[in-house]
Amino acid sequence: MRVGDPIDFTELLGEWRAAREKLLSEDERDDLDEAVRIAIVDRMWDSLDKLKSDSTRAAAAAGLLPKLHILSRELIESWFAEALPLPDNMASLVAISALSSSNHTADVASIARRRIGQLTQPPDQAYFVQQTRESIMKMTAIIGMPRTINALTSLMSIVDSGSEVSSELSKLPSPRSSTAYNYDQIRNRGKQLFASVYDRHADVVEGKLRALYPDLAEVIITDAFGRLLSETRYLNGCETELCAIGSLVPQNVPAQLKSHCIGAKRLGASEEMIQAALRLAKAVFTRRLAP
Repeated sequence: MRVGDPIDFTELLGEWRAAREKLLSEDERDDLDEAVRIAIVDRMWDSLDKLKSDSTRAAAAAGLLPKLHILSRELIESWFAEALPLPDNMASLVAISALSSSNHTADVASIARRRIGQLTQPPDQAYFVQQTRESIMKMTAIIGMPRTINALTSLMSIVDSGSEVSSELSKLPSPRSSTAYNYDQIRNRGKQLFASVYDRHADVVEGKLRALYPDLAEVIITDAFGRLLSETRYLNGCETELCAIGSLVPQNVPAQLKSHCIGAKRLGASEEMIQAALRLAKAVFTRRLAP
């Protein structure tokens, strides 16, 4: 197959599998799997665009792309059609939150690459990467550490170590360190955010958590709300709650989702922004499984 030739998707899948089988170790297989997948994605998208009147396009999109875990450009853009009036960065963060939560973390790179491509200056691109890292880190409280690690790995795979973006990223301070805050400061910060989210119901919610297990309330208030969610250097409270909506939609936890929708409104999100975050997260979750 020559560069520029129309892609035979069945042949491409066969080549991908054959190349994968040439490697000796499982670790090497995984490395090639990722490298080949990233290398062919643009060619596949370009070829799909050229096949609009060909039934091969539908067959490829329905059959090959899910096997390679590649999101079509058409599918991604259909998601963001649901995102208005969310700002572009925010829409990308909500989509990434939903993908991370639903354990489609490999697709985080596709969304991040799309947004970085829309930004023209390395400082802006680096700031978006930092916002994304922060949003994924914050959502550890909802999605768990393994998915957080996988999502961050996917994100950082698109940042070349010697690039201008990497250089600009290294200049941005990390908001958490062992000396940044003491325990009481973190706990008080968590209590304040907890009260802002739950308002007059805060004491009742805390009481229910303590009845389940006193340590649960302490960990949620101090570690989740204090150390993670209340940090505002890169994402403010409203933005954090919108990411929480994105993370909660795939988990089928309506009580918690309702609480964070209300919390987002209390922290400054409009009803239109909340509904956009819900639409986008649902589109990402459902259409990823059945595009």
